[in-house]
Amino acid sequence: MSLHVRALDDPDAFRAHVFPYLLQRECDNGLLIGMINGLCSGTEHDPQSPQRPLLYAVSDGDHVVAAAARHGWHLVLATETAEQIDALVYFLHTSGEPLPGVSGMSGSAGAFAKAWSARTGHFIEPGHSMRSYRLSSVMPPIEISGSFRPAQMSDLDLLAKWTGAFMEELDMHIGDPREEARKRIERGRFFVWCDPQPTCMAGIAGPTPNGIRINFVFTPPELRRRGYASTCVATLSQHLLDSGRKFVFLYAETDNATSNRIYQRMGYEFVGDWRDYQFRSRSETM
Repeated sequence: MSLHVRALDDPDAFRAHVFPYLLQRECDNGLLIGMINGLCSGTEHDPQSPQRPLLYAVSDGDHVVAAAARHGWHLVLATETAEQIDALVYFLHTSGEPLPGVSGMSGSAGAFAKAWSARTGHFIEPGHSMRSYRLSSVMPPIEISGSFRPAQMSDLDLLAKWTGAFMEELDMHIGDPREEARKRIERGRFFVWCDPQPTCMAGIAGPTPNGIRINFVFTPPELRRRGYASTCVATLSQHLLDSGRKFVFLYAETDNATSNRIYQRMGYEFVGDWRDYQFRSRSETM
């Protein structure tokens, strides 16, 4: 049976249509699930996003077998086969929507990038290489001095500075650091470890039915290697589990051996490799 790709305009309708498929692998698809939930609740906002989110479902008869969405920078994939990827590539190319890049589990994202390049002639530029992890039980690190608390508006100047440094380190493009920090503090999405002043930060984003993602983990260089980030993330992870989440997930840069080792010691289990790819036209590379 041939595959059918459908573009939907309404996030609520898209969620109802694709969630039965996405939730079969909730952690693998956590980034996409969180994005969709944010669009439905109105909390998902990106200054660089198009006027409307781009939402795609791939069906085989009556059943959704793949999904993808873009709200801002890259298309985020939840696909499993070459046929699904080819169907999406063909549909997106013929629709004329610009596509600056793709993100997804390593195999799917890489296959999509190659198929897109073959159809459009665009060059592939590898982006972030991440490892995804999931935790359901925390193994606390060695106790250190200090305390954990939600970030407050009085922290804004400091966390705006840290947010900008975090974005620079990861080459992220998601708008003004101060505005990003302000929104996260207002929404209760930033937390800090204090000793007695804030020494590091960690954020939460993308809630799924059973889990939530930790992100924006940052310690200024002069305070690193003291255990602050490890303790902050472990405490935040336990806080989220205690609040009713069945699991917590996060992404760590593949080439950051220290972060990967720390997360695993904390109880985070490897889920899979995640890759970003950017697309460049021939004129952009000249």
